[in-house]
Amino acid sequence: MFNWWTIYWIVSSAIGAGVFLLIGKLFKGKATYKEMFKVMGLPSIPHIWLAPILLLWMAFSPETFFRLDSDYLEVKNLLITLISGLVSFCVTIWSFVINVGVIAETHRFSNWRAFFTIFIPGFVVFVVLLIIVIIFTFSFMG
Repeated sequence: MFNWWTIYWIVSSAIGAGVFLLIGKLFKGKATYKEMFKVMGLPSIPHIWLAPILLLWMAFSPETFFRLDSDYLEVKNLLITLISGLVSFCVTIWSFVINVGVIAETHRFSNWRAFFTIFIPGFVVFVVLLIIVIIFTFSFMG
């Protein structure tokens, strides 16, 4: 069976490694493309720990896991949703910190330079997407 997620992960890692390599070179980084590509998967390791949490949530509270409407505003349901959201948020922050450390170590420069190596492409993508949304919004309005 063919798995599209594997292809997606390889392509996105290849593109991410190239972008982080180029931005890192602007900050006088010393990494190679091969080194950057090798470490691109490390920041996603903490997300592996979300799978058991999500499976437990699905097993013990399927009414909150599978509900898509806003009709479940009970204390139990809200508590489970808030806890799972908080855990997901913490794991995402943890992954970001690992990403900063991995890029800093690979490029052999400071964590602040690594932070901006990640921040600059993210900010550029955000601005481009915002412009696209604004253009589409005004084009449909009149």
